[in-house]
Amino acid sequence: MARGSARHWAVLATRAGRATARGPWAANGAPRSLIFARIYVKTGMVRHLLNARSMSIRISPLLTAATWLCTCAISAESQAAPHARDSFYVQLTTGFGLPHFAITADDDGAGAPDRYTATRSDVSAEGSLLLGMPLRPGLVLGVGGIATMSFGSNRDITRNGQPWALVDVKDQLYLFTGMVGPFVDIYPSATLGWHAQALVGYAQASYAQITQHPYHDGSPSGIGLMAGIGHDWWVNEDWSIGLLGRLTYASLRVNRAPFSGGMPSLSEHVALVSPSLEVTFTAH
Repeated sequence: MARGSARHWAVLATRAGRATARGPWAANGAPRSLIFARIYVKTGMVRHLLNARSMSIRISPLLTAATWLCTCAISAESQAAPHARDSFYVQLTTGFGLPHFAITADDDGAGAPDRYTATRSDVSAEGSLLLGMPLRPGLVLGVGGIATMSFGSNRDITRNGQPWALVDVKDQLYLFTGMVGPFVDIYPSATLGWHAQALVGYAQASYAQITQHPYHDGSPSGIGLMAGIGHDWWVNEDWSIGLLGRLTYASLRVNRAPFSGGMPSLSEHVALVSPSLEVTFTAH
């Protein structure tokens, strides 16, 4: 085969192609052009994956914000829509208070009368039940009761202005106060939650002994007043839950309470002031 002939150059080209296929740029016997094509395709795929990842990182905060907004919208739609309070009214409350008692007792004995005083500042558990009918949407009139259980003891007892200590008399750790009477509850806007209520009625408290000798003529009783302001939030079509701040006052008295065994009589007056914070459950 003559050098320089067409056949000679064809043989050389074929040998060179085979050598190239067996060289470092070959993969599974593939030609170099195919190798470069595969590298280009794989590089492009990696570039696209990196771009997709960075895009997902940018989109992730947007998805989070959208999810939060959807959740808020759904929860807002799930809440009961405000409506006029124009049906039978039932309210239950429970909470705690800080009652303060100012107690005085006058002993009208055979000699000079003695005056006893004492004060108590306690912690109390409080609750109430109110039942009423709407006169118009947002204006309720009814009857209710309030109960207070105070935990504490007599303090600062004096006799005729001098410190006085009871002998062989146990401190009263509990004092019960009850109140019942008509009430009014006013919502300035019948569909919103702000409201104010008031009650006036009959009140009675446990007998708090601040003298040496007990008497047996009942418990102090008298007039009781309550005023409160609070806010309700609808939880369904009939019920709302809220917070209520109250101030309760009572002026109670026992007159001519005889001692056992014909001993001299005395009278006792109790003044109660009790601020409280309570949770309300209201159907209306």
